[in-house]
Amino acid sequence: MYEVGDVVVDLSSFFGHVMMVYDVDDLGNPIRIIHATSENDFHVADNDAAPLFLADSVWVFRPNWGLLIPNMVEGKKRQLIRIANAIANSAEYGYYRAFRLAFGDSSFNADSRERLHKYVGRKALALADEFVGAYRGRRNLAGAGQAAPDFVTTVTCSEAVILAYQLAFGEGSRYFIYKDAAHTMPRELKDWLLANSHDIRAGGGQGWVRVNTPD
Repeated sequence: MYEVGDVVVDLSSFFGHVMMVYDVDDLGNPIRIIHATSENDFHVADNDAAPLFLADSVWVFRPNWGLLIPNMVEGKKRQLIRIANAIANSAEYGYYRAFRLAFGDSSFNADSRERLHKYVGRKALALADEFVGAYRGRRNLAGAGQAAPDFVTTVTCSEAVILAYQLAFGEGSRYFIYKDAAHTMPRELKDWLLANSHDIRAGGGQGWVRVNTPD
């Protein structure tokens, strides 16, 4: 049984792939995912591979929503999806960014914090109801004579999901992912989530829980 916001890390390929559960049915089956690919950028797709979520190569992590007051959970999930939608409306898949993943420092440091603050400064405009969906067309909604800035311009699969959580919850939140979004490979994201989570069947106060752990 899955929930909106679950982070899925598939390590069946050399580089791996990261997805986020976007929608579930009444039984908790993940019917849609959002992920970045070279063919379709960061986009929502029907999840035809739901059984693969239980494969030996797939890890699934979930924010420990139990740490919140129950009536806050759905609002937090909606906030996360709004951010993901805004990134999808703005960003294209970054081929160069995908190539450089193997060469950068994936730790959350001063450079990654500065880059994130740039996106934070654009977030309010990106989330404005009349603005979401307009980034692609570069409509002038930022003011008279002023071109609308991109929210997020290019992403990889892991970067898009990390940014969605960083921008939805902010540094200091128990759900914030302390990794450099632009330099974190899927396996490195898995390692961080593994180190900062506990098994879903066990109690604990960590910010994340492990839903599926194949190793």
